[in-house]
Amino acid sequence: MKNIDTKTRILCLVVVILVLISLIAHGMIGKNSYKAPIFGRKPAISFFSGNHEETNGNGMLSKYLKNSEPFANSKTYKYSVKDIDKLSVDANLADISVKISDSDEIVVLERTSAKFSSSKYTQKLTYTKNGGTLRLEDRGKNDWSLSKNLNARLPRRELEIAIPKGYTGKLSIDTAFGDISVNSDLSLEDIKFATELGNINVDSKLKSKKLKLEANAGDIDTNQFEAGSYDIATDMGNISISASRGHGKIETSMGDIEAKLGGIDGRVNVSTSMGDADVQIARGLKLNVETDISMGDNDVNVSLDVDSNNELKVESSMGDVSVNYLD
Repeated sequence: MKNIDTKTRILCLVVVILVLISLIAHGMIGKNSYKAPIFGRKPAISFFSGNHEETNGNGMLSKYLKNSEPFANSKTYKYSVKDIDKLSVDANLADISVKISDSDEIVVLERTSAKFSSSKYTQKLTYTKNGGTLRLEDRGKNDWSLSKNLNARLPRRELEIAIPKGYTGKLSIDTAFGDISVNSDLSLEDIKFATELGNINVDSKLKSKKLKLEANAGDIDTNQFEAGSYDIATDMGNISISASRGHGKIETSMGDIEAKLGGIDGRVNVSTSMGDADVQIARGLKLNVETDISMGDNDVNVSLDVDSNNELKVESSMGDVSVNYLD
C-alpha cells in the first residue's frame, strides 16, 4: 500500500498497540481468552469483526476508533467510464463499499457524520484521469489526536461506489482507516482491495485474472472467488474463504485460517505463524499435499497424488493444521 503516507502508517501502528494494551489490561487477552479454533464456532474474541458480545457488534477496534453517529451529510459524484480501463480509489479515512449498477457512469455516494464545512475535520474527494486510469482520492486533515484524547472517536464516513454493469477493467481500492465491503458479483480483469486498519468482507462472487486482498490489521472474509492467481494476506487477523478456484497464497501472521478450496490449478500455499489452519478441498480433486507444523497437531484426511501438478502446502508455526474434504 505504497500510497499511504508515513504519518498515517505510524498512527495505525500506535492505535493497534494501544488497543492491545487496553485488552491485556482488561484481561481480554491472555491464557484463557482463546479457547477454540475458528472452525465449528467463532474465535473467543476477534479484534476486528463484531463477533465478541461485549462489543455490541462494533468490533474491538471499531469500539476505539469509530462512533455510531448517524450520517449527517451526503454528496453524490458521477464519473464517465468512457475510455477507462482502470478505476483506482485511494482514501485515508473511510469505509468503502462496492456494488454494480445499471448506470453508464461510476457513481460515488459520500456520507459522513461530520460537517462538510468543519474547520476541524475536512475531507475532499478529487479525481484525476491519466490515460485509461481514473483515480479517485479522498484526502483531508483533522485534529483527531491520540496524544490529546485517548477517548477520541473518528467521524463516521463512508464511500459507496457503484460501478456500471458493463465495466470489465481493473479495480483498485485502498483505505488507511476503514472497512472494504462488496455486495455485488464482480467480474473484472484485475481486483485489488487493501486496508491498513479494517476488515475486508465480500458477500458475493469475485472473478478476475488476478485477485489481491490485503489487510495489515483486520479480518478477511470472502464468500466465493475464481481467479487465475490470488494473494490473500493479513498481518493480524483471521481469514475465512467459503469457496475458491485458482492458485495463489493465503497467509496471516497472527490469526486463524478457514479455507474451502473448490478447485486448485497449480500451487496453493496456506500459512499462519500463530493460529490454526483448516483447509477443505473438493472430493475427487487430485493434488499433492504437504503440511509443516512447528508446534501443534497435524490432521490430513485426503487422498494424495504425488504425481499431480496441483500442490497444496499448509503450514503453521504455532497452531493446528487440518486438511479434509468438503462436506
